[in-house]
Amino acid sequence: MDIPNFDKVSRALKQMEGLSEASESHGTLVGLLAAAPDENWRDRWLKMCLKADDSAQGVVSMPADASPILNAVFDGTVAGLADLQLRFEPLLPGDEAPLAERARALGLWSQGFLYGFSMARPGRHDSLPSQVREVLDDLARLAQVEAPEGEGDEQDEVAFAEIIEYLRVAAQLVHDELRLAAPQPDSGTRH
Repeated sequence: MDIPNFDKVSRALKQMEGLSEASESHGTLVGLLAAAPDENWRDRWLKMCLKADDSAQGVVSMPADASPILNAVFDGTVAGLADLQLRFEPLLPGDEAPLAERARALGLWSQGFLYGFSMARPGRHDSLPSQVREVLDDLARLAQVEAPEGEGDEQDEVAFAEIIEYLRVAAQLVHDELRLAAPQPDSGTRH
C-alpha cells in the first residue's frame, strides 16, 4: 500500500497546525512501529503530530479532508514495513526538490525516527541487538546532516540516493529484528 506523497502530507499537517513537518512526523511513526511493532500506535502518533485536544478524552479531531491522508500514511507505513518485498520508503520530498531541502528533510526524518523509537522504548538501549544499536547510532549522525551549499552535483545526488536506500533498509531491519525478538503470544496449547 502506497502512502500519500510528501506534498499532500505537508499540506494536511499545515492545515491541521501540525507540530512537526511531514518527514519528521513520518520518521516518528516509523520509529514507533520499529521499536514496538505489535503495538497499535495510530492515536498516539496522531497526538504526537497534532495539537491534540485533551478535552476530547484522547480523541484527535482532524479536518475531514486531512484525516484520510494521515490515516493512509499510517496504514501505508504499517503495510510497507510488513512487506516481504521491502517496498518501504521514507516520506521525503521528491527528486524535483532542491538537494538542500531533501537533505534537511532527511535529517528531520532521522530525528523523528529517534524520537519515536525512544517514546516506544524509553531508557537505555544496551540490550538491543547490535545491528539495531548501530542503526540508531547512524541515524543520530544523519539527524545532524548539514544541507549542501548550492545545487549539488551528480556525485551529491548519487550519495544522497545511497543514504535514502540505507534509511529504507535500516528502518526495515530494526522493525524486523525487534519483531523477531519480541515475545510471541501464548497460543494456549501446551506440549
